[in-house]
Amino acid sequence: AIMTSNAFQFNDKRPVIGLNGRFLVAQRTGVQRSAYWLFKSIIERNTDYNFVLFTGESERYAPEWQRPFVKIVTSALTSRASFGNYFWEQFTLPKIAKSYSLDILHNPANLAPLNYKGKSIVHIHDLSFLIEPSWFSLTFRTAYRWLVPRVAKNSSLVITNSNHSKNDLLERLELSLSKVRLG
Repeated sequence: AIMTSNAFQFNDKRPVIGLNGRFLVAQRTGVQRSAYWLFKSIIERNTDYNFVLFTGESERYAPEWQRPFVKIVTSALTSRASFGNYFWEQFTLPKIAKSYSLDILHNPANLAPLNYKGKSIVHIHDLSFLIEPSWFSLTFRTAYRWLVPRVAKNSSLVITNSNHSKNDLLERLELSLSKVRLG
């Protein structure tokens, strides 16, 4: 079940950043580990923002998210790689996020909801699913070949990890230079 509180508001006027924490319930591989440390760092160093962390029930009481400026909104995400988690990200998350009047939605693990209408950031770590397709299952390759270019074009900003990945994004996905940043 989705647990939301449409009446919830922070007590101050700081901008509200939504954090797409779907990856937090998944097995921690390189991308998930990187995204975890990014969110942990953002929250630890925060002085200017409020955050709404959208994630699974397993993260509700995780000590790293327990801050007065972090609202945790949980959904029935599973630790297994499942179609349901992708469905949640594409269809449920945009609806929930809309109810929190976010200033921006931050998506740190290669994907983001395609039909989210607000400002958004996506981290695309690399395009290895295009460059080295044999490393991935047919299902994964097919889904990412379809989703990632659309996510990149839909997002307000794309962040990547290296100049090599930045060049791949510019050339292979034909993104504008002003849309892609290193981070």
